Amino acid sequence: KTKKTTKTKHGVRVFILQRNECDAPSLLEKYERLLSKRELDSIQIESLHPETKKERLQTRAMVRTVLSSILNEGREGRKPSQRKVVDPSSLEFTFNEKGKPFLKQSTTTTTTTSSFANSNEEEESTNSFSTSSMSSENLDIQFSVSHSKNVVAMAVTTDGRRVGIDCEVEKRRTKDACLKLAKRYFRKGEAVERIETALAKEEELGRRMFVRYWCLCESYVKALGVGISGRPFRNFDIAVTEKKNDDDEREDISLFESDPETFGRWRFQLFRETPTIKVKEDERSIVAVCVEDDDEDED
Repeated sequence: KTKKTTKTKHGVRVFILQRNECDAPSLLEKYERLLSKRELDSIQIESLHPETKKERLQTRAMVRTVLSSILNEGREGRKPSQRKVVDPSSLEFTFNEKGKPFLKQSTTTTTTTSSFANSNEEEESTNSFSTSSMSSENLDIQFSVSHSKNVVAMAVTTDGRRVGIDCEVEKRRTKDACLKLAKRYFRKGEAVERIETALAKEEELGRRMFVRYWCLCESYVKALGVGISGRPFRNFDIAVTEKKNDDDEREDISLFESDPETFGRWRFQLFRETPTIKVKEDERSIVAVCVEDDDEDED
């Protein structure tokens, strides 16, 4: 039930999961069998809302199935005796000092103890999961995950480039006025100016503009692996060149960092999800992908 999309121009593989397409009880039971005890314990906390429990289960199952599928791709042409198929349930995850999860690839066996439960990063609502440098079949995997109302989005690179992804309901309403939030969180620059201009034309247009910039900023701090608290949005600005027409989803997006020497070069892409089932227009999500730029010669 995971849909792989090609909506990236920078070599990032993006996977979109429509959550209400895979919520049958029998399917959720299969997902549970992929998880470790620690993961199951984190999902079965009594205080969690049932929908939150289901979303966590679907997200963890997605991470495991996508990564195992990628790890197994290089083994398909081998003789059966030479294959070591990586089972989703065999993946093992570790955490850094900030509670950020990393994928650990076993070098001796594919049936290892798995662990992928709550982290401090989840508590900060960054919803981002990445791997450390990990080599298997010449792969160096990095990944990131995000979710909105009915979507779980996952971005993966296999060449070691850091990557971040964020998805947001494009027409979501914020508790506070979006211009107030923009001035509080964003650096004074293009984002605030464009949101203010859009609001002057139409309130809904301004809200959508705010969500777009928020989504892009989130994808960047997730790619850095630090979240909002580690790299506040006020430390950088993002410029978006207008699309030529409504059908053109590939915009030119530039990052202006206050400390580019430390944080490096990055590329972005922003697009709308393409639901495989009927979804209300006001529930559709936008997805932002940020990936490390390894081409020093490109403008």
